Amino acid sequence: MRGARARYTVSPWRMSKGIVLQSDKPSPKRSKSGGSGDDGGKRKDEAVGSALRSVYDNAVSEPVPDEMLDLLRKLG
Repeated sequence: MRGARARYTVSPWRMSKGIVLQSDKPSPKRSKSGGSGDDGGKRKDEAVGSALRSVYDNAVSEPVPDEMLDLLRKLG
């Protein structure tokens, strides 16, 4: 036998999250913020949050296309 192969099992929780493979080997522990114990994870989260808010605000401020308004009028 050349090397030990990791066995993989499917967890229903992971499958529902789109993560299908789970090794039977223990995984390294990570902090919840994704950082290495310093404020790097928090700053990264704040930057991502700010970027998402900006994209959302831009999408909300776009006008509704005339074709969509026509369809909505037909439904109402």
